[in-house]
Amino acid sequence: MVSAAFATAAGFYEAFAEALARAGFGALTYDYRGIGASRPAGMRGFPATLTDWAVLDMAGVVRWVHDTHRPRRLFMFSHSAGGILAGMAGVSELVDAMVTVGSENTYWWYDHPRVKAAQWTRALLTAPIAMLFGYVPWSRFSDAQDVPAGAARQMASAIRRPRGVLGDPHVPADRYAAFTAPVLAYSIGDDEWVTERSVDDLAASYPNSARRHVHPAEAGLDRIGHFGYFRPRCRSLWDDPIVWLQSQPARHHR
Repeated sequence: MVSAAFATAAGFYEAFAEALARAGFGALTYDYRGIGASRPAGMRGFPATLTDWAVLDMAGVVRWVHDTHRPRRLFMFSHSAGGILAGMAGVSELVDAMVTVGSENTYWWYDHPRVKAAQWTRALLTAPIAMLFGYVPWSRFSDAQDVPAGAARQMASAIRRPRGVLGDPHVPADRYAAFTAPVLAYSIGDDEWVTERSVDDLAASYPNSARRHVHPAEAGLDRIGHFGYFRPRCRSLWDDPIVWLQSQPARHHR
């Protein structure tokens, strides 16, 4: 199952999911509540938080896959916020392994110097924007999806905390230590937002994690960035995590 980044619709990962299917996996993408195909007719006041995305949406999909399809192995492939949410979802006993790409401790001080001010400003402006509109209309300013006010405020708060989301009193942070499945955490050399340090910090929250750092030049690419990894032009990068997942044994009897 492919879990999306913050303010990103599941459709963005279509080409990547198709590559997983060609490699022999059953591949599933899904939207968190309030995003993409799960967006309500009216966003104003729609109740959804990051915690809801983790313990209701992500956990619900994991349990549905487990109960309905009974896969021999169940893997998670999580982009950015998806790798943060996985630790709090509370379904680690059903997961055999996870790959993350650009998943980080969201603390603004760990970001690249050139975007620190932008991150801090975004964190400060989120609450008044959410109050004005009843949600955060990112689509008016960028290619991002609009985000429910609760999820946006929770992320803004995490940006200001040294421990990121794990420092949120509303997050069941103890669940990260219980996520004992193997985790392979990728950072991207030219990620415009996420640094190696921030990926290191989140990866360390998972007890059985390994790290890989990818530079565009190593893959013969001019640019990858925070979102480029999942675009078809970067498909040469996909073989490495696919081979890693194929090598992971089933941890649970189903």
